Amino acid sequence: MHEETINSKADTAIGKYKGKKYCVAALIAVTITTVASTCTKRVNCDQFRKRRVGATSFSDLLNTANKCLSPDEVSALKAAHDKYERVNLGDLLDVMTVEEAIKGESNEQGNNVDELLAEALTSSPAQPSQSGAQQQLSKKAGPWVIQHAVLFVYKENTDANGGHYNVPDATGFIVSVPDQAHTKLLRYFITARHVLDPTWAHCNHASDENNKVVIRFNKAGGGVAYETIPLVENGNKQYVTLSDETVDLSAVLLTPTLVPNLPKYRFFDIPFRVISTTSESDDISIKQEVMTAGLLPDFAGTKENNPFLLTGILSSKPHEVVGVPCSLTEARDLHLWFIGATIPAGVSGAPVFTLMDRGAGAHRSPVLVGVQSMSFENKGIAGITPAGYLVRLIRTASSAFHVDLYRGPAHQ
Repeated sequence: MHEETINSKADTAIGKYKGKKYCVAALIAVTITTVASTCTKRVNCDQFRKRRVGATSFSDLLNTANKCLSPDEVSALKAAHDKYERVNLGDLLDVMTVEEAIKGESNEQGNNVDELLAEALTSSPAQPSQSGAQQQLSKKAGPWVIQHAVLFVYKENTDANGGHYNVPDATGFIVSVPDQAHTKLLRYFITARHVLDPTWAHCNHASDENNKVVIRFNKAGGGVAYETIPLVENGNKQYVTLSDETVDLSAVLLTPTLVPNLPKYRFFDIPFRVISTTSESDDISIKQEVMTAGLLPDFAGTKENNPFLLTGILSSKPHEVVGVPCSLTEARDLHLWFIGATIPAGVSGAPVFTLMDRGAGAHRSPVLVGVQSMSFENKGIAGITPAGYLVRLIRTASSAFHVDLYRGPAHQ
C-alpha cells in the first residue's frame, strides 16, 4: 500500500474522532502512519547494488550501504569512490554501479583493467554497434584508459643563455609486475629504445644528446609535473635493453628513489598479464583491429597530457628483420610487425592493443600486442615491436626479483 493512501486513511481516522475521547482510534491511526513510514524506508538491497554510485550524494549512498553491505564491501565502495575522486575521474562513478565498484576494488590487482580497456577498444569508430549503456561507459572508460596509461616523454634542451627547456618528443607507459606473493609491484617505464638510447638510434655513432630523459605526468590535483630521469650515472646505464640489437625497446625501473613523487601522480599502469602470450601472438590475424594513443608534439596540452587516439589494422607480420634507416646512409635491422595506420613520430613508445578471446569469462579481453616503433611518413604504415620482445625485456629487467610473470585473464 502506498504511503499517500495510508496517510490519507490515517488523517480520516483522526478527523472522524476529533474532539471525542477515542484515543485508541487515534493511536491506531498514528501507528498506521508510523508503519507506513517504516515500510517506505525499507531498502531493497538487490536494487541498491544496481544503483549508480554517482546517482546520489556519497554520504546518502554510504548510509544505505551500511544497511545492505558487509563491512568489507563498504570499505571497498569507499576505496573505489576515493580512488576515482582523487585522480579527478569522478565522472566514471556516474556509470558505475555499486556492485561494479565493490568488485573493482575487491579483486586482485587491477582486475577491472580488462573491462576498462575493452570498453576503450570497442568505443573506436570501427565497432559502433553498442547498446546505449555500453556507449555511455565507453565515453567514460575510453578517455580514462588512454589519458592515464600513456605518459609523455620530453627531451631537455639548452638555450643560448644556458637555460634549460623541455621539448615534447615521444610516448611511454608503465607496466606493473607483481611479486609472487602479490603483495608488491615493480613498475617499469616502457618506451622505444631509440627514445632513450641516442647512440643506438644513430647507428651506434656517438651522440651529443643529453644523457637524461624527462617524463611528464598528470598530477593528482590537476596540472602536470616533469620528472627528469638520468639515463647514465657513473658510467652505468639506468635503463635496460636486450642484447639483441634488432629490438627497439627499453625499460626503466621506477624506484621510490628515482621517482619519489610517483604516488602523487595519476596514471594507469598496465598489468604484465595483459601482454599477449606466445600462442596469442601467433593467433593474431592480419586485418585485426588495433589501437594506440600517444603524443602529438604540436598539441601536447598545457594543463594535462593530451594523448591522441589512433586506430588501424594489423597489416603484416614479417618473419624476418626489416631494414630501417638510422642515418642518411645507413639502416638498422629491426624485428617489426606492421599496422595500417598513420602514426605521428611522437607516438614512438606507445602501447598497441587489440581484443582477443582469452577463454571462459574473458571472450573480449584487451591484449597488448606491441609497442610503437617507427612510421613511414605519408604511407599510412607504421612498425611496432611485437609484444614477445617486451616479455623478454621485462624478464631480463626483473631477473633479480621473485616476480609473477603470468599472462592471461584475471584470476577469479
